[in-house]
Amino acid sequence: MKPSSRPLVVMLLASGICGALNAGLGAKPGQLPPLFFVLGVIDAICLFSWCKRDAEARHFQSGASAMLVGLATPLCIPYYFFRSRSFGQACLMLLKALLFWVLISVIYSLAFLASQSFF
Repeated sequence: MKPSSRPLVVMLLASGICGALNAGLGAKPGQLPPLFFVLGVIDAICLFSWCKRDAEARHFQSGASAMLVGLATPLCIPYYFFRSRSFGQACLMLLKALLFWVLISVIYSLAFLASQSFF
C-alpha cells in the first residue's frame, strides 16, 4: 500500500465505526448523528494527511492546498487535482474521488443498519 493511501483507509474504517456507534447512540435516519462532527474532524485530518503525502510522492509543492483540502473538501480537492496533475489525470482522479465518497457512504450505511439490530 502506498503511504498516501493510509489516510484513506483510516477514513473508511472511521466511517464504518462511526456508522455502527451512531446506531448504538440512537441516531435516527434523517437527523444529525451524534458522532457527525467527530467523523468530520477525522476526515479533515485524514484528507490533510493524504494531500501532504500525495504531494510528497509527486514532488509537488502543495502550499496551502493541503490545509484547504482538509477544510473545504468539495471545492479544494478538484483544485488540488487540477493543480498537481494533467487535465486527463485530474478528471480521472475526480471520478475516483467520487467513487470513494460513494464507498464511504455505503460503508457508513451498512455499518449503521447492521448495528441497529444489536442495539
